[in-house]
Order: sequence, then C-alpha cells, then structure tokens
Amino acid sequence: MSSKIVHTLARLTLLATLLINLMGGASLAMASTSTRASFVEVDAVDTVAGYSALIRAFNAPSNTDLEIKVEKPDGAEIILTTTTDRTGKTKLDLEGFYTKKAGIYTVEARVPTRDEAYGPASTFQVYADTLSPSRSLLQLNRQTAQANGNDPVEVQVTLLDQYANPLSGHTVQVISSRKSDEIVRISSLPYTNEQGRMAFSVYSRQAGVSTLIVNDTTANM
Repeated sequence: MSSKIVHTLARLTLLATLLINLMGGASLAMASTSTRASFVEVDAVDTVAGYSALIRAFNAPSNTDLEIKVEKPDGAEIILTTTTDRTGKTKLDLEGFYTKKAGIYTVEARVPTRDEAYGPASTFQVYADTLSPSRSLLQLNRQTAQANGNDPVEVQVTLLDQYANPLSGHTVQVISSRKSDEIVRISSLPYTNEQGRMAFSVYSRQAGVSTLIVNDTTANM
C-alpha cells in the first residue's frame, strides 16, 4: 500500500514539473513576439508659444501614411497624420493652437498599418511669448505698514506671457510714486526665476499712499 502512494506522489511531482516547464516555454514565446520599433525618424524646429512648429519625418517608406505623436510638456498627446513622398520624406506644421504651453515637446512617428511601435523620439523647445502686462502679476503680502522705515511690505512680481507662461531671466525694476520710499530686492537672483518671479521689500518713513509701478527692463516695458 505504501509503495503505491509513493508511486502516485512521484507522478504528481513529475506532472507539476512538466506544467512549470510548459509555462516557461509560453513565457519565452511571448517575449520573442514583442513589437519592434519603427525605423521612421522625425525632428522639429523650435518655436514660440502660440506659433506653429515645423515637423519633418524621413527614413520612411515612399507614398505611405504616417502617424506622428506629439507629447506636450504637461503630458497631453496630439496625434497627427500625413503621407510621405516618393523619397520617404514629409513635413507638416503643428498649429499654434497646440503650442501655447512653453517647454519641451517630444515627437515620434510610425507607420500605422504595420505592427510596430513608435520610432526614435526627438524633442523641440517652445519658448514663452513676449510679456503680457494684463496677465503678469503684482502681489503684496499686506496693504498697510508702519511708516517707521522698519516695517517692510513684501512685493512679488510675476512676469507672464499671454498664455500664462512664466518669463524667466528678465530684470525687473519696482518704482514707487513717492521718492522717500525705499525698495530693496530680496530675491537671491538679479532676474526672474523659472516661475517668472522676483521679490522686493518696500520701506517707508512717511505716512500716506504709495503707488507701485513695475518695469520689465529686459523687455523695456
């Protein structure tokens, strides 16, 4: 009786080993059929927010439909379609409606009728547009202060373009309507940071109302 039990367990063990081997083989077979990347290459020309960007594709089959994917800085994706010429090249414009966000864009292409992934990626830069006085911000941490020359009001200037993209690397001058007021830059950098911001402190020894004016000396505005 015991010999039969041992024999049965041996067969079960053999069966389990066989199933594991079969599963391993299936896994290897799946790995070998992975989708290959396209040979189609793309590049694009840098542009300014709100303006079109030229995209070029090459190393593609002649007279073939292409699918081009553009990924924006915020992760949103745009799918464009075009057709190559007899030399396997094509070009198209990414309309300014899609380039309002400044930053790095990624572009890839493939032949949609083939079982292939997108080809090698390329990047292009969209720069912020010119200064927008209506979108830029002047913010105070409070509206009143003691007129003792030692009670500062903090002023934060944020320079933005018409699409609310920050303007970095700009020099800023804050001017008070009263010459007796003292204005001191408290930002570590002498120009706006990556968020388009620059901070100042305003001191006054004279009671009254001060009106502050911001001048972007880089853009002369």
